[in-house]
Amino acid sequence: MIDIGETLTLYELNSVVSFGIKKVLPESYWVVAELNEVRTASNGHCFVEMIEKDEGTNIIAKARGTIWSNVYNRLSRNFMQETGRGIAAGMKVRVNVTVEFHELYGYSLNIIAIDPAYTLGDLYVKRKEVLLRLEQAGVIGMNRELGLPAVVQRIAVISSPTAAGYGDFCDQLRNNPYGIAFHIELFPAAMQGDHVEASVISALDAINARSDQFDVVVMVRGGGATSDLSAFDSFDIAFHVAQYPLPVISGIGHERDRTVVDEVACVAVKTPTAAAQHIITHDHAFVTRLDGIASAIAASITASVARQHLSLGTYAARLDKAAAALMSAHKAWMAGTQARLDRQLRTRLHTSSARLAALSARLQALASVQRGRQSSTLDRMGDRLTFATKSQLDRQRGKLQLMSGLVAASEPSNVLRKGFSIIRTGGVAVRSVAALAEGHEYEVEMADGKTTMTINKTRR
Repeated sequence: MIDIGETLTLYELNSVVSFGIKKVLPESYWVVAELNEVRTASNGHCFVEMIEKDEGTNIIAKARGTIWSNVYNRLSRNFMQETGRGIAAGMKVRVNVTVEFHELYGYSLNIIAIDPAYTLGDLYVKRKEVLLRLEQAGVIGMNRELGLPAVVQRIAVISSPTAAGYGDFCDQLRNNPYGIAFHIELFPAAMQGDHVEASVISALDAINARSDQFDVVVMVRGGGATSDLSAFDSFDIAFHVAQYPLPVISGIGHERDRTVVDEVACVAVKTPTAAAQHIITHDHAFVTRLDGIASAIAASITASVARQHLSLGTYAARLDKAAAALMSAHKAWMAGTQARLDRQLRTRLHTSSARLAALSARLQALASVQRGRQSSTLDRMGDRLTFATKSQLDRQRGKLQLMSGLVAASEPSNVLRKGFSIIRTGGVAVRSVAALAEGHEYEVEMADGKTTMTINKTRR
């Protein structure tokens, strides 16, 4: 028969348990656990759920934890300064706790200290593991190898529509001091919270389906809790970015840490504004190079025209000098001839008037013939000079047209029109027959579009 005289109320039993725990476990203990839940109440207290898993994913231990507001303010501030992140679910932590048992709320752990160095080490190990997996997959440097195109104007942006960083990025591009025009299209994605990974990958897939319409992908975040950066250490996001067919610029708004996405992106900057400035500077450098080429061409043409003018002036001076010398020689000859005629006329003055008249007529005819011959000679020399000048100018125009043709022929689109094509696999151009595998399918880009082909046999 049960002795009901020793029966306790639940409160009395819990009081006994609480008293016993205080007697047996008076000290604090350092405990390693994973934060499964983190919730901050309006009164400033922080309530967490700590768990431990076995080597698989099974939870083998669980306990509630409390960080009272007067302690939480200090611990969270110090943790942020040391790790660059806030206290968040999913982190592994090393905490100093005292064991509590309350008659109403039951068993819990009172957290009085956190070791930031332990969490930093765990985050570092996780990032190292992700980077190693990317390296083993052979994709870690693929996006960086793409480099930015010569001109970046068609920009696909992955961001939250309400993010301040997205607005700053757009304003910076649209108000650039060089008047460069940009086409910006937003692909919305969550940039913090539990849905970052799925929504960012979905946005990347949507852009990839229209990759020929964009020059670059820009991922901007800006603001928000630093703890949310852990999403950008995701292997799946980094794997997509690393082997993406378009260059990716990351500007996810953090000054302290580099995420795994930063490590694999083509360009990584600290803020959305810095991402916009990087694009503006890149495009302005191209415009500056074009201006330099145009100036060089204009200077070359001006110098060539000046040389031709100088040559033409030299030819004209020579012609004037030759014509003057010829006229002077003929004038001297005519003067000598006239003198001789005068002497002959005076000598033969007394001959018959008929002979004098005949001689005078012959002399006049001779003088006319000589003048006609000299005039014809001068006309021929003028024609040859005009022809030589025109031929020289035509040759220079031909050279300029040849140079323009060479520049136009080197345009990638014109090279494709000549019958060349680009073979790609996985978005990467194949540059050697040795890289082709029999039975595999490849993408072929030609001047008028794209197709696919399967390799049956290779021959080198």
